[in-house]
Amino acid sequence: SDLTRDFPLLLGASGDTLYQAFFDRTFKFEITDNFHPTVVEGEFFDEELLDSMVLPYNIRSIHPAVDSIFYALGANSELLMSTRFGSTFFLADTLGATSFLAFDADSTIIYSINTLKVGDEYIRRLKRSDNFGHAESWSILNLADTFSSLKFINTDSETPGHLFVSNSSNIYESTNFGETFVPLFETDDEIKGVYHKPNSAIVYILTDRELIQLENQTSIILNTIPVSNELDPETPNQLVLHQNYPNPFNPSTVISYQLPVSGRVRLAVFDALGREIAVLVDANLSSGTHSATFQSNDISSGIYFYQLIVYNTGEIFSKRMTLIK
Repeated sequence: SDLTRDFPLLLGASGDTLYQAFFDRTFKFEITDNFHPTVVEGEFFDEELLDSMVLPYNIRSIHPAVDSIFYALGANSELLMSTRFGSTFFLADTLGATSFLAFDADSTIIYSINTLKVGDEYIRRLKRSDNFGHAESWSILNLADTFSSLKFINTDSETPGHLFVSNSSNIYESTNFGETFVPLFETDDEIKGVYHKPNSAIVYILTDRELIQLENQTSIILNTIPVSNELDPETPNQLVLHQNYPNPFNPSTVISYQLPVSGRVRLAVFDALGREIAVLVDANLSSGTHSATFQSNDISSGIYFYQLIVYNTGEIFSKRMTLIK
């Protein structure tokens, strides 16, 4: 659903606790045999829930091997860490805005993608922690100078030190915890996802045109994404809210969306507390692709959310963006 896509559900490693992150807080639920949570007026409700509570941060990950270790983001996307099931948090990493975490088969090793502002540009760095993510345990890993716009990390859940990183067109592989990387794959199409089959030489690569299996430098096209020539490119066949660009941003960013039919829409921006701070669009629009620019002149750095409401279908979409000044 759109709710779990924008605010993901997290399951504790022991399998008996469910967490749902919203904006600046996370709801915790103990799972019972008859656990069937529903959403009622924006809040979870179930008469059989036991010991539900609210955690004061947006939880991003739970360590897959150590159930008590939680990772969350602060107001400026700095990485926070808890070793007490989320009851208390402390600062883990402040160098850049953390956008992605990945866990090595060696449970002490964690990788992250961080966005840093250097001069007038934003760059992404791959980092590694050798101690579960604790402060002072992070180091920046070196990638090729030509490797930019880092997008994905994928680890081997059964082989320590084996990881893959990707941007939009290249995949690199490391077998020594990211100390060195070698080129693995290059494509003219945009890479949308990378998955490595554990304890094997097989890598699956999804581009905007094909699903590819790569094994020992040999690639096989498993499936081709069909493109219909009958569709009018100016009239999208589904409603889509795109990720803002650039992201992170300063001082402005563009939010694009596509409408399959005409109707009234509302596009608004909210802060991490859920307070509305700007209405970018509130009008009847024709079908097609539209965009709006958000200016951040009077607000501080941090995490913000933008929400698109389509009144004639009742659909609501939301995405997260990061302002770094």
